[in-house]
Amino acid sequence: MIRAKGPDLPLSPALPAVLGMDFAGTIEAVGEGVVAFAVGDEVYGCAGGLADLQGALAEYMLADAKLIARKPKSVSMREAAALPLVGITAFEGLQRAGTKKGQKLLVHGGVGGVGHVAVQLASTGVPMSMPPAPAEKAWA
Repeated sequence: MIRAKGPDLPLSPALPAVLGMDFAGTIEAVGEGVVAFAVGDEVYGCAGGLADLQGALAEYMLADAKLIARKPKSVSMREAAALPLVGITAFEGLQRAGTKKGQKLLVHGGVGGVGHVAVQLASTGVPMSMPPAPAEKAWA
């Protein structure tokens, strides 16, 4: 799609491009003025793969320090790399919906990528329900 549409596709990177947004890894070097992170820190984030930012599907990548966070010690690299974009989407969705403690919330797709994170975030204070998953669908 990127090759076919090229610059007509919003936020498409120039070719050749390194795609991928979510990542987790260990900092190998820090740029000038970066004080929040140091070499050896385990981090995760959503920092690339759009417009002029090269993506995460590489052995090494550059990332803006404002787009990364320290990886919790209780979370594996694989788990951390799976969270950023779905976490951002779920959090933003709950915020934009104006969810508040004491409200009821219906989460369609509550077992999907974004939905299961929305359920976990909302479970900290917003009552919710999910329609049952179709019996014939296999959930991994």
